[in-house]
Amino acid sequence: PMSVRWSGVLQPTVSGQYEIGIIKYGLMRLFINGEKIFDHNNNERGVYMRTIDFEAGKTYDVAVEYSFKRAFSWTGNGEGQPEMVYSALLWKSPHQQAKGLFAAEKALAKKSDVAIVVLGINKSIEMEGRDRKDIYLPEDQQQFIKEIYKANPKTILVLVAGSQLAIRWEQDHLPAILNAWYPGESGGTAIAEVLFGNYNPAGRLPLTYYDSLDDLPAFDDYQVTNGRTYMFFDKKPLYPFGYGLSYTKFEYSNIRIDKAEATIGELLTVTVDVRNTGRFDGDEVVQLYLKETNAKEIRPIHQLKGFKRIHVKKGETQTVSFQIDREALSYWNSENHFAVNPGVYEAQVGASSADIRQTVNFTIQPLEETNSKK
Repeated sequence: PMSVRWSGVLQPTVSGQYEIGIIKYGLMRLFINGEKIFDHNNNERGVYMRTIDFEAGKTYDVAVEYSFKRAFSWTGNGEGQPEMVYSALLWKSPHQQAKGLFAAEKALAKKSDVAIVVLGINKSIEMEGRDRKDIYLPEDQQQFIKEIYKANPKTILVLVAGSQLAIRWEQDHLPAILNAWYPGESGGTAIAEVLFGNYNPAGRLPLTYYDSLDDLPAFDDYQVTNGRTYMFFDKKPLYPFGYGLSYTKFEYSNIRIDKAEATIGELLTVTVDVRNTGRFDGDEVVQLYLKETNAKEIRPIHQLKGFKRIHVKKGETQTVSFQIDREALSYWNSENHFAVNPGVYEAQVGASSADIRQTVNFTIQPLEETNSKK
């Protein structure tokens, strides 16, 4: 058990309505100028916010009192484990016209050849056990990037986040966006090497980026077939699954399959040629998707079944092959077991789920038909 009291002063630089509150797991009270704003006398986890008018230049005394009563939680084997104890003071600046804001940053951007802006989110917004209310950048960051862009259209956005963000304005206006995820201790070096051309990037998105939550079903709709993920999303995404740019370009050609017909369980091989047609050596991530063309049950629009990262020098061509086995064709059907449906399939090879460059069809025959032919 423990308790603590923090006290300090807030001095806003902009007048307006602020959101101020707490995030906590334990007992917590918040005072501003001696007035009790929150008194959450329970151990429930939560975020509690309230709107308060603050005046620019004026000082406000702030005090936070926190205590935690339970010291241990008990695991199934009867061993006591310390519980996580945390609390934090939160506030959001008011929505303002950006005139007069970020003056120093805008002046610096204006006199620079290129402006590099690092934006994103962190565990105060996204983490296990906490749902995000939207998929946008925080409002002050949206204001900031727009003002920097006005000062210098040659603005690069470095995005730091662990999940999707709806950055349609940034995509439509900025000349370059680098997705750094949470890059770790060597992240600064890696970002610099990419931005200054010492490394040709070849990362690919492991998920779909959407324009807004309006493109998705309600959060409590867990049925993936109702428009979730690249397998069932039938709208145009902001960035598709498997997407990623390079400083060079690649062309795909001459797709072929070793057997136009096969039986269930028989191995097939799909082969394609990839040529680097750009000015730099680089990596390409060649992706294989499968589609069942006349499915009787709900099946994905297409589904990733393999990928290979290859390094191709400028002007050169490499041949890439994928094997399609029984596991690649099987799915969990309505009768609750893995099955392979006879019929026509389409093998798709490309640079992302939305950038299919080459396709080839093949047929899987029913076992009884195969036996009769023999």
